[in-house]
Amino acid sequence: MYAHSRSRSARPPLGVAVALLGLALVACSGNDTTANAPTTATTPGTVALSIVTSPPIPTTMVPPTTEAPATTTTEVAPPVYPLTGLPVTDPAIAARPTLVVKIDNAPGARPQTGFNEADLVFEEIVNDRLTRFAMVFQSQDSDPVGPIRSGRIQDINLFGSFNHPLFAWSGGNKTVTAAVDASDLVNLSQLRVPVYFRTTDKSVPH
Repeated sequence: MYAHSRSRSARPPLGVAVALLGLALVACSGNDTTANAPTTATTPGTVALSIVTSPPIPTTMVPPTTEAPATTTTEVAPPVYPLTGLPVTDPAIAARPTLVVKIDNAPGARPQTGFNEADLVFEEIVNDRLTRFAMVFQSQDSDPVGPIRSGRIQDINLFGSFNHPLFAWSGGNKTVTAAVDASDLVNLSQLRVPVYFRTTDKSVPH
């Protein structure tokens, strides 16, 4: 029987091979000490700025001052008479109703009585040539007052706003009398109240 044999080359031991590889690496690296040195990249034209931060300036907080609210005193206006605006001297007089008196203004009726005491005086046209007055009393009296004459329909519109005023007049025709009775005026004609009288210094009808 024949047997074939294979020739084998000699192999160095494993430990020797590893050692040789390590020596080769050391030899390749040599003594170059700059390989692992840190490098600084410098960019041409770059200016380095140094920023200095100042310490914060302390802020002093002043607490707000609280002022006490000003005290206001409201003064109550004294009562006044409704037609003149003058201070009331007698509350009973200030509370009484207004009195409207129709006064003649024909030449034979002059001089009239009561102008200076009236709070208000109206002059009304009764025809093309004559006028009559309406004296309005509230805060003062006149004794006597006159001469007194008749009324007109226009008196209702003029004096109805005085809150049911007393209306002193010598009277009128049926139409005017009915209108006065139906209005806010309180009819105090000579036929209603016995306070009228005739003087001797003036002729009829004044």
